[in-house]
Amino acid sequence: MKKLLMTLGALMFWSSSAYAVCTKPVGKFVGSAAGEIYNTQTKATVKFALTQTITFAAGGNGNFTQSGEATIGPLNVNVNFAAADNVFNANTCVGRLKANGRLYQYTSSVSGNDMTLVDITPFPDANVSVYVINLKKV
Repeated sequence: MKKLLMTLGALMFWSSSAYAVCTKPVGKFVGSAAGEIYNTQTKATVKFALTQTITFAAGGNGNFTQSGEATIGPLNVNVNFAAADNVFNANTCVGRLKANGRLYQYTSSVSGNDMTLVDITPFPDANVSVYVINLKKV
């Protein structure tokens, strides 16, 4: 019986430590990307290279900045977002952010120091973005 209890205790510890709760990203994150935006209506493709900065306040609101070059000219976006536009699930380490009229999904590391950002704006939006940005806390 003692052996069974020790085994159950070890399994309970292992299962509780295997799935750590993630830390919601707070602070300034910087990354860069190159990719394409394809317009499904006009069939036009815009290639770009950009630097991405996202600053998250402790309350969830923040600032979203993209700057770079595209085949159609300079790329500059600088918008603030409300806490309601930044939803994060600490159990899955996944968040959703609405900024610049787009919907983004990000995945955070357990520590909250690294993120991966993807544009997942749904149909019927005509622009399909093809890129992933890895961001590091600075």
